[in-house]
Amino acid sequence: MAREADVVVVGAGPAGLNAAIRASKAGAKVLVVDRKKTIGAPVHCGEGTFARILKPLDMEEGRWVVNRPENMLLHPPNGKEFNIDISSLNVIILDRVLFEQEMAKRAEELGTEFILEKTVVGLGGGGVKAGGTTGGVKAGGEVEGVKVGGVAVDGGERMGGGVALDDGEKITSHLVIGCDGIESGIGRLSGLTKPLPLEDMGSAAQYRMEGDIWIEDTVDVFVGDKIAPGGYAWVFPKRGKLANVGAGVMGVGGHPPALTLLRRFVEERYPDARIVDTMAGCVPVGPPIDTAVKDNVMLAGDAARHAYAIAGGGIHSALWAGAMAGDAAGLFAQDKQRVHIREYDENWKAFMHKNLKKSYARKAKMYSSEKAMSRFMSGLKFAAPLIKYLPIDPLRLWWGKHDVS
Repeated sequence: MAREADVVVVGAGPAGLNAAIRASKAGAKVLVVDRKKTIGAPVHCGEGTFARILKPLDMEEGRWVVNRPENMLLHPPNGKEFNIDISSLNVIILDRVLFEQEMAKRAEELGTEFILEKTVVGLGGGGVKAGGTTGGVKAGGEVEGVKVGGVAVDGGERMGGGVALDDGEKITSHLVIGCDGIESGIGRLSGLTKPLPLEDMGSAAQYRMEGDIWIEDTVDVFVGDKIAPGGYAWVFPKRGKLANVGAGVMGVGGHPPALTLLRRFVEERYPDARIVDTMAGCVPVGPPIDTAVKDNVMLAGDAARHAYAIAGGGIHSALWAGAMAGDAAGLFAQDKQRVHIREYDENWKAFMHKNLKKSYARKAKMYSSEKAMSRFMSGLKFAAPLIKYLPIDPLRLWWGKHDVS
């Protein structure tokens, strides 16, 4: 007999966990599926974000905030480094494993169930077809035997849902929320997304390093073709002697792999620091999708390309999108009115779509050449001292008013 839920969330990252929290809090029966063995691990993230993430969370700040840097030391191609006071931006460095495990704990307290080490291989409701393998989510043709919920929706239109797992288990639900990352299998299976072209994907590599050389209240950012052509390198100090040291580059350009660039950077800059562990992966640097809903499926977070292309950051936007999707799912679970699904699509677009597109356009200009990056750095050096005197939130200059409210 198939397991049943009101909402199936695929992916237990920031977007999926926040969607589960919000939907469960509204009374929906929520089941989260993730292929990872451990929530939050492995980490594929620099772990830097802004304290504003607390606003869409149903949680108090915890041990997962490991640092609050107040300075950013920028290293432009000409070697003339300069400092920016970022205290007004409320930057925080996370321990992503602790952060996501605390979110999962909160979701469980509200009634969410978790299925780990399982992969979704198909969608029910509407006979969605797919072929091939995408981002670790296997797609093996039309799914047979997936029980469809068959709920009457909006005066007679019928819509069902559910997923099939790689072990043969079938889960019936009225709604599926895909939060399964940059190459979302749910996005592909539903037809909402296509594979990202190389120019809209970045690659990143990061070491967690131990040493006595980090300045705890300072984030370092390095740019230039010698270090990271078409990208940048970073040092995010964490608690004690630890720091995340990474490099990210665009998916095209004929440059060495990100891990090779990172190794060279560390050997030259931090030869005495010890590498604790290594991560590498893809980073979404493309435009947002035009719609994140179709029938009984919603996408949120990296699955919907809710990341800021200019830097590849997406924790903040993923949490907001997850909150909106979870709220919509909670309402839908109560009355089965599809207007709630449509409202989610309208809400996230009003909140961030315009600014995500702006970020994509800026990325193309800023990373077009080392000369363009140098011009950007020169402008930033001139404007940086004025940031703390601005009468408005300085992030509005970058993200726009919706995304910092």
